[in-house]
Amino acid sequence: MITASYLFAPNKYNIGEHRCFYCGMPCDGTYTKKKYVKQTFTNRDIVKYPGSDYVCGCCVESLSGIYEVTQIDGTTKIGRAGQPRMYSWVLTENKKLAMTKKHLRVLRRICLSPPKPPFSIVLADSGQKQLIFRAPVNYDQNIFSVLLEEKEISVEIATLKKYLQKAKLVAAAIGKIALKNPDEFINYKNIIDLYGSEGPLVEWIKIYSSPLGELAAWLCPGKEEAKNDFVISTRISSKAGGIGRYVEKSTGNGREGNQGGSDQVLFEFT
Repeated sequence: MITASYLFAPNKYNIGEHRCFYCGMPCDGTYTKKKYVKQTFTNRDIVKYPGSDYVCGCCVESLSGIYEVTQIDGTTKIGRAGQPRMYSWVLTENKKLAMTKKHLRVLRRICLSPPKPPFSIVLADSGQKQLIFRAPVNYDQNIFSVLLEEKEISVEIATLKKYLQKAKLVAAAIGKIALKNPDEFINYKNIIDLYGSEGPLVEWIKIYSSPLGELAAWLCPGKEEAKNDFVISTRISSKAGGIGRYVEKSTGNGREGNQGGSDQVLFEFT
């Protein structure tokens, strides 16, 4: 059995006759629950082996309060600023990639084209929750699950791509903040100005509350980046009253474009 904690720190694994309190992997007696499970830990209902008195070295590493993390853009954080819980992670047998919300473009690319199995995708929203030990490990690149904060979401790539398309249309017009509660957004003017109708917002309202809709909203870029992902067609739609038709830019390979700036990936999956 491989867990996300193991993918995070395989070098810390020591097999034994016990089971890890957090992730359930076989482990030895090096790390005790008394020392490594705080009395203030409130998620005892979701751990794999609540009756165990031991914790595996992999979970000890992933739950560390002091750590050194190098993000995909080369930025290194040390000490409390490097706590694993503060980052989103893409974990494989060969790589562990740390990201923040400034790397959303990379996270979108990975969710639409995940690495070779086994892999785990952990998306941290608040940075306050210990997520790695509870994240699912995937063995299929087409249908898989990600952990978004505390919610496990099943992903089908073609559907996620469609939902992201719908989310970007709304974000480009009225901003990403409107994606979470679009039915409460009463000023449709910008939507109509861009698209000639309320259609994109109406379509988003149909799906936004679904788990995959929540994931698409989280992965969606902000207003300016979303607008840059679209170009106005030179053909003017008469039905739209002279409003340009927005179409998504094509990268020619079915994936998102190359990353630049802080999104530059320093590691490649193998």
